[in-house]
Amino acid sequence: MNRPVGIHFWIALVVQNFKFLAIAALTGGILSVAVGFALPKTYRARASVLPPHEIDRLVALQELGSMFQLEAIKPFAAGITLLDIYLGILDSDEVARSLNEEFDLQSHYETSTRIRTIKRLRSNTTIQYTLEGIVEVIVDDKDPKMAADLANAYMAQLDRVFRESKSSTSRRQREFLERRFHQSNETLDRLEKDLAELQSAGGMTALTKDASEAALAAGDLMGQRLALSVQLEMFSELEIGSAPVKQQLESELRAVERELARLPQIGLGIGKQLRDLRIQERLHEALSRQVEMARLEEVRDTAVVDVLDRAVVPDRHVWPRKSLLGILGFVLALSAGLVFQAMRWTAP
Repeated sequence: MNRPVGIHFWIALVVQNFKFLAIAALTGGILSVAVGFALPKTYRARASVLPPHEIDRLVALQELGSMFQLEAIKPFAAGITLLDIYLGILDSDEVARSLNEEFDLQSHYETSTRIRTIKRLRSNTTIQYTLEGIVEVIVDDKDPKMAADLANAYMAQLDRVFRESKSSTSRRQREFLERRFHQSNETLDRLEKDLAELQSAGGMTALTKDASEAALAAGDLMGQRLALSVQLEMFSELEIGSAPVKQQLESELRAVERELARLPQIGLGIGKQLRDLRIQERLHEALSRQVEMARLEEVRDTAVVDVLDRAVVPDRHVWPRKSLLGILGFVLALSAGLVFQAMRWTAP
């Protein structure tokens, strides 16, 4: 017969069918726990690295700028950070393929193709970062040792990719600086030769105070202009930094050129010769130091990724959680029992 459904209905239903519902709920809980024992175990390993240090690829540019009192360059004023690059590398196909080859994951996962293997690896891997910028790699696997090995291998792959990229950048920067150094050396030799010829020809006229000051001022400004030009050239050739950096350099170059336009012309040839010679000497000194630094950086083979925690072989599985399965089975069986009895009570 039909009965009104309300709170009193459910209380009466539970009271009158308490034994049935209790047996159903306990049976569901026990069966769920039994299923938990039968399911394959999954282990979880975690590895993490410290927040990445922004690798300043514009060190040479900044050093050249400091030689001529230029404003400090802010290479990471906008755009992608190294933290983004960390995450991109870890989630890349390159790293996934390397791990597949290193651990023969296709056999381990028993997948038919490499694409399926990589999808399986990604589904078992969580790559994330904390509010402090610490990058974590969490790997789930049925084999606890494999889970730990894969998590640590992710860190090794991240370091490998960064080291290769850093070595390539250092080589290109060294080649660029050496080329500019040789050009500066040739220019300096030519200026010294021209100055010697001017002196021997009797052109060594004493400079007035105003002319000397103008020559010094022009020398400083032209030195800044030359340094900015070298910076822009390196920026374009090596493709380092970001668009705001290039805009900053171009803006400073225009400002220096406006200052140069305001200076009086130096009529004496010796003034121009001394000015140009001074500029080239300072640029030559800066480039010489940068070439040596670039050579040292190129041959240095140190890790660029600071591992905070290496993954250890987990001794407890994370799934299945038998207690959770038991509670879930208990609740589902109890709910099913209630629905079953309610349908009987309300049936015509």
